[in-house]
Amino acid sequence: MPRRALFSLAAALAVGAARLDAQVAALNSDLWRVAAGTRAAPAPFADGATALLWNPVVLLPAAADVRLGVTSIHAPEDVGVTGGAVAFSGRVGASVISAVWGSLGIGGIARTETSPEAVDGDVPVDAQLLALGLARPLAPWLQAGAALRISSARLDVLTRTAAGLDLGAVAALSSRVRVGAVIRAFDPMGTAAASYDAAVEARSATFDGIGTPAFVRLRYGVTVQSGEDPAHLFTLGLCLGDGLQFDAGAAREAAADQVVWRSRVGVSAGSARYRVEFGRDGGVNGFGATYAFGVLAQLK
Repeated sequence: MPRRALFSLAAALAVGAARLDAQVAALNSDLWRVAAGTRAAPAPFADGATALLWNPVVLLPAAADVRLGVTSIHAPEDVGVTGGAVAFSGRVGASVISAVWGSLGIGGIARTETSPEAVDGDVPVDAQLLALGLARPLAPWLQAGAALRISSARLDVLTRTAAGLDLGAVAALSSRVRVGAVIRAFDPMGTAAASYDAAVEARSATFDGIGTPAFVRLRYGVTVQSGEDPAHLFTLGLCLGDGLQFDAGAAREAAADQVVWRSRVGVSAGSARYRVEFGRDGGVNGFGATYAFGVLAQLK
């Protein structure tokens, strides 16, 4: 074969491989976006069973030295995404060290050839993530954290692994106002697309809520990712001491000149030591809701 033809073939194969690699990278992002939809809190304020998935600023209350958490995620059959995550956090001096492992997949995708009949079983489609984080207070009003994130996605025989750094900070501007920012999967080498989150929270004065201190909070968050329009999240919440937290609102996303609104609900109930969590994304375009169920234990 002439050298020019060999070069052209090699170039075509390289372009094809790059496109397939981009598809696997997009798959990884899309799967975790389904899971993120079950979160009612903006990323900089995410807390709970497996918060390190979204926020490296994971700290423990003064009454706890260890936190164990597990989350299960279930999307409607039309979407087909299921999975979950497990997490651990432990206090070391003034710092908190955390780890989380999560896995999401789509089942029931039949392998076909020239006919619609399935052959050789299903096509494996999944994404996995491991993150190790460190967070600590830098000042009475400022908290910061960082985490190393390694993600892997598989589409049939194609796999893609990427590493990045998550960075986050939350600042209390007053007793009633907080702001926060998170960079997730920041990769200086450019092999992983980073997302940028900023958020603000305003709280009401404390009032009596059926015999327990209570307050109302209003939250707004924005997420920016390369090549996409900003996504916005608005929620209103009620907190009744350590017993109950309820947040509800809507997320606004835009793509291809179309604006989509999606409902969000988050509930956390229990005690200072044990809690159960529930999250719901209302879905869009005829797809049903996606749910997350979590359990955490905080021990001394």
